[in-house]
Amino acid sequence: MMIVIILSSLILIFIDRKKAQQDKVFNWIVYILIFEEVLVRIARMTRIIVEGTWSFQNVWTALVPSFLCSIVVWLLIINHFVKWKPLTNALAVVGVVATGGFYLWASVGFNTVELSMIQLYSITTHALALIYFLLQIIFKRVEFPLKKIYEPWLLFAATLLYSLFLNLVIYPGENYMYFMYDNMTWWAIPAPYWQYLLFVFLVVAIGVFYVPGIIKTLVAKRKTKTKLA
Repeated sequence: MMIVIILSSLILIFIDRKKAQQDKVFNWIVYILIFEEVLVRIARMTRIIVEGTWSFQNVWTALVPSFLCSIVVWLLIINHFVKWKPLTNALAVVGVVATGGFYLWASVGFNTVELSMIQLYSITTHALALIYFLLQIIFKRVEFPLKKIYEPWLLFAATLLYSLFLNLVIYPGENYMYFMYDNMTWWAIPAPYWQYLLFVFLVVAIGVFYVPGIIKTLVAKRKTKTKLA
């Protein structure tokens, strides 16, 4: 509900504004995300220093993103300044799946009496990233041409490979992205979490973002044939 209210307000205020004014919205979202990412990492490193729990794995966990959502947020921040179009398009698809899917999870933090810092951080970063990606789509900052449908798939494949790297090299025996074990049971259908994620990604990436392009291409070809006839 919070996301809907904020998103609707920003759309109503900035939908007809100039690009420079819309850019200010994106800038402020990114500035807040940077502040939260830096703050959380300072807190994590402070805990390691105070408790004396120095290790390569602990420092990696404190500083480097390991989950799909945090990877997406970092890429969002970096690409906001780099503005590489293929990554912008791919992130919009992967980002909506990753950050939007977070709110389908049963324990995102709303079911507790008091929110911890890490819960508040998770809720706000997911919300801000989701709003950022949706505004990019609504303000037409991203494109989904059918010939570039491979872009989000490459990004998604890279995140899967990264999770395998974490599970096999950095944290041997761990289960990031639930890739290795511990099946989930959503909708009473037992299957690994990554298979659900792949299915949702397939539906969203193809059905929502690229179907309009497919329809547009088919209509254009039909009109061309009609004119030639």
